[in-house]
Amino acid sequence: MVVHTDLYPRYVAYRTMKTLYRSLYTILAFVVLHNSFAQPAIGQWRDHLTYRNAIAVTEGLGITFVATESAVFSHDPNSGEIERLNTVNVLNDVGISTISWNDTLGALLVGYTNGNLDIIRGENNSNLNDIKQSNLIGDKSIYTIYSRADRAYLTC
Repeated sequence: MVVHTDLYPRYVAYRTMKTLYRSLYTILAFVVLHNSFAQPAIGQWRDHLTYRNAIAVTEGLGITFVATESAVFSHDPNSGEIERLNTVNVLNDVGISTISWNDTLGALLVGYTNGNLDIIRGENNSNLNDIKQSNLIGDKSIYTIYSRADRAYLTC
């Protein structure tokens, strides 16, 4: 068998490129398949909200609640469990301005910058939007919530 010395480097380069392309296709197929399994199932939601900048903290029933502008998360130090409360599962709005715990009602009160107010008791949520829908001109933000007995006093 006669091997032409001028064709051999081209053959080596061809085999190297073919191997490289096969490797790239394999990696690409793996990435595409891996990302397709990372998607939530149809009918399920996943949030992409920021939980970095805390604006208010409160405590109730031994659980710490921390509010950010778009969501609230709770931490139970006994179990180490962290739960997210957001518009996907409980909250009615975004733009949280303050939170407070009412011991008598056993409820978390969430105030918003547009005057909306959520009352969260376990899995139940009530929304009071009277301030939001009022004819007040100007800022309707709820700045603080003070709870006493079965009442909550708002500063707007």
